[in-house]
Amino acid sequence: QEEKKWLLVIQHPTPLDPIPLKKQLAPTLRALQAFDAEVIAIYPNSDTGSSQFIHAIERLRISGVHVYRSLPRPTFMALLKHAQVLIGNSSAGILEAGYFKTPVVDIGGRQKGRGRGVNVLHAPYDEYKIRAAIRRALSPAFARIAEKTHHPYDRGNASKKIVRVLERLKVDEKLLRKEIRV
Repeated sequence: QEEKKWLLVIQHPTPLDPIPLKKQLAPTLRALQAFDAEVIAIYPNSDTGSSQFIHAIERLRISGVHVYRSLPRPTFMALLKHAQVLIGNSSAGILEAGYFKTPVVDIGGRQKGRGRGVNVLHAPYDEYKIRAAIRRALSPAFARIAEKTHHPYDRGNASKKIVRVLERLKVDEKLLRKEIRV
C-alpha cells in the first residue's frame, strides 16, 4: 500500500487582488478534496479577509485535515522539508521551499513578479487548474525537476559581499553610540 501524501497548505487573503476574497480560497479547498492525502493547513496572516479564510479552513476539519493557527519555525521548516507539496500563496513557497527542493503550487497573484525556482508551479484561482497543478507537483517527473532547483535569491556569494562591506565600514563613536532624537 502506497503511503499517503502530505500536503502543506498556506493561503493568505490578497485584498487588492481583482478576485473577491470569497473566491480566492474556495477553489483551493475544493481542489484538495480530490486527493487522498494528509493535509496540514495553517491559518493565514492577519490581512483583511483573514477571518473569512479562517472560517473556511475550520469548516474543512474532516478526516486527514490538520489545522494549526501557527507553528514554531523549526516545526514549520521540518514540515516544509518533508511535505510532498506546498499549496497556497505564502512567500515560503518562493523563498524557503527552494532550499528543500519542495514542489510548490503558487495560487493567485500574491507572489506575481517575484523570482522563483523551477520547483514552483503557478495556478489561478480555479479549482481544476489548481487540481491539475497539484497532480503535476506530486508526479515523480516533477519531483526530479524540483530536485534540480536553484534558489533564485542565492547566488552563493552573500558572505563575500558582507565581508567586503564590513571591511569598508568605519568603526567609530558614531557607529557605536546610539543617538535618540526627540
